[in-house]
Amino acid sequence: MPSPTDMAPGAAAPSAPASALVAPDIPQTTLLLVDDEPSVLSALRRLFRTTGYRVLQATSGKEALLLLGGEQVDVIISDMRMPEMDGAELLEQVRRRRPTVIRILLTGYSDIQSTIAAINGGEIHRYVAKPWDDQDLLLIVRDALERKALEAENRQLLLMTQRQNEELQQLNQTLEDRVQARVAEIKQVADMLDASYDELSQTFTVAMTVFSGLMEMRQSGIAGHSRRVAELARSTALQLGLGDNDQNEIYLAALLHDIGKLGFPDTMLGKPTSLYTPEEMTRYRQHPEAGESSLMALPRLHGAALIIRQHHERPDGFGFPDGLVGI
Repeated sequence: MPSPTDMAPGAAAPSAPASALVAPDIPQTTLLLVDDEPSVLSALRRLFRTTGYRVLQATSGKEALLLLGGEQVDVIISDMRMPEMDGAELLEQVRRRRPTVIRILLTGYSDIQSTIAAINGGEIHRYVAKPWDDQDLLLIVRDALERKALEAENRQLLLMTQRQNEELQQLNQTLEDRVQARVAEIKQVADMLDASYDELSQTFTVAMTVFSGLMEMRQSGIAGHSRRVAELARSTALQLGLGDNDQNEIYLAALLHDIGKLGFPDTMLGKPTSLYTPEEMTRYRQHPEAGESSLMALPRLHGAALIIRQHHERPDGFGFPDGLVGI
């Protein structure tokens, strides 16, 4: 029996470097040739000798399966008619054990039924009729190897795409979790700011109420007057359908509407306006402007300051300090 790696006469010597036996475009390509006729194996060896492929050979299906178990084979070319195990059965066994091996069947014209069985059972890549055309067989093998390389590349690309999709999904999930956590954090901060603002607004209103009470202490007989006016003004604003901000500004303005009187001398406080001297009356008519000016340093009270300036205006134009007309 010939050795599995025997080469045809004229082939490269066994001591030749491995790189000399490798096709430049398909590295480490190995062919397994199977035929029970030495002359056929010899012809196939001569055909593939110049291609650079590594060539193994077997003279039976059993021997081919043994070689397949210990060698990395890319292509198997088997004759159909062989004793004990024909080519169809061999290629079916190869398909089950090593499905990535390219399977090519050499068959005669009289073996059509067996060829059909091989196509169905062994899922062969191609069948080649004897006698074969050398160039056609070389082209069939080359095309099959190129196709196998493309399929392997496609599988790698598919695996890479799947892996990248999984990584992208994980990244998206991580990003979504981070966004949700950030949104929750921002909401928590916003709620804290809202609570702080509400508390600050309440504290500010309380401070203005205390300040209003301190102003009233300087004027005898009017304790609680500013608070009563403020509550009445806010109730009126509510009935008119004004917004919360407008209601709050009106309330603050009512609390502080007499702040301009802080500059009055004691002789004017508690004195009826009908008894004011001309100089005192002039000063009295200026207290809305003085009240506005005293509050302009506080941006929070700009709206209230304007209301304080206008709290002695009248629709008929006889109010002060600007003599506004209309409502």
